Amino acid sequence: MADSPLKRGSWLVTLALAGGGLLYLFCAFMPNARSIHTLREEISSRQRFGAETPVLTAGVLMLKKQLDRTKAYVAENRRRLPSAAELPELGSRITREADLARTRTLRFEPQSPKDLAGLRMVPVAFDAQGSYGEIGKMLAGLESLPERIWVEEVKIEASRESAKDEQCVLKLTVFALNSENSD
Repeated sequence: MADSPLKRGSWLVTLALAGGGLLYLFCAFMPNARSIHTLREEISSRQRFGAETPVLTAGVLMLKKQLDRTKAYVAENRRRLPSAAELPELGSRITREADLARTRTLRFEPQSPKDLAGLRMVPVAFDAQGSYGEIGKMLAGLESLPERIWVEEVKIEASRESAKDEQCVLKLTVFALNSENSD
């Protein structure tokens, strides 16, 4: 039986189409497959970023609020810091607190200041004598002062001069504005 021209023609069309498909696959699609993959990755990355944007926005807003609170805290504390010129008056207020508590000031010696960025730390050696209650009242008075004063060390021991009194040895740190570095 002889092949009919119609069957042979359909095979030629099929082979031509298959050859064209292979030609497209190897000459057009395969060389561009890498760029298609890169483009799909970029689209996927942008979709993930878009999905994460609300979370990032909430985090940024939370950090901004925290930064605003921190700035307000710093501004409030800076307002409470005396200038270097006001330190002698602060020293007299510290000894006045001791007098109000009915303790006797034995020593008040400012030490060498330590300058930091925008701040000056002035250590003070401060000794007072009085009853245990009076010393407690003096410490409460120091704490109530509006300026920043750290009590670094407290040592309370029996007084050598009076059996009913105690001697309090304090190491204070007074904070002040460092006018050379403050803004």
